[in-house]
Amino acid sequence: MDLSIMTDGRGDHSGLPPDGRPDPDVSARNEISHEPVRPRVIQYQGKRYGIRMEECFWDVLENEARARGCRLNELVHDTYNAEEAQRNKTAYLREHATRWLSEQLEDARRQLEMDRSQIINILRMTRRPALLIENNLCAARFNSPFRDWIGARTRLDLDKDLSRLRVSFQASRRVLEERLRDSGGLSRAEPAAILVPGLAIPLKLDITFLSDKPSMPHMLAVFHNADD
Repeated sequence: MDLSIMTDGRGDHSGLPPDGRPDPDVSARNEISHEPVRPRVIQYQGKRYGIRMEECFWDVLENEARARGCRLNELVHDTYNAEEAQRNKTAYLREHATRWLSEQLEDARRQLEMDRSQIINILRMTRRPALLIENNLCAARFNSPFRDWIGARTRLDLDKDLSRLRVSFQASRRVLEERLRDSGGLSRAEPAAILVPGLAIPLKLDITFLSDKPSMPHMLAVFHNADD
């Protein structure tokens, strides 16, 4: 079974016009002016196809083939010869690539939501005061014990003014990240302070690293002592 991909247009291209160039009925127009078109000749099971398509679509198809555990030639051959592709084969390849990428993004979104849900459940189940900290060290969420703790010390309305609450650590950010990395993502009894307008409340926090993704909480901070 010959699975070679030839991009230079040389050799015996059976199934192509005599001049070796892709048939206009097979090739689509350059519909995305800012994305260069990349011509390829796909060979699979004795058949050859001349296809001109933007690089971004080839990239997606290569990723799909890798995810499915097959060769790009096989994937293109099967998609190219699908019943739905008969009217405009190259346009259908683009549509197929776009649909597959959309499915991957949707799966990633669902996974992200599941991860966030799991983190929030951990926060709610923690009996000591705890909060989720964003990458900029602002508080993102808190549990009921933290609401009670902050309410006994300040007049800050967490529902309205959570963005005004920050966490400051005695260690520099670089040192703290090194500790988290060296300890497998957990650092206990880190000297810190809860900062609200006009007040800094010192305490110690047990820190668990969560994620570097901008859309995810950066750390879970739990009071080291319940009576802090």
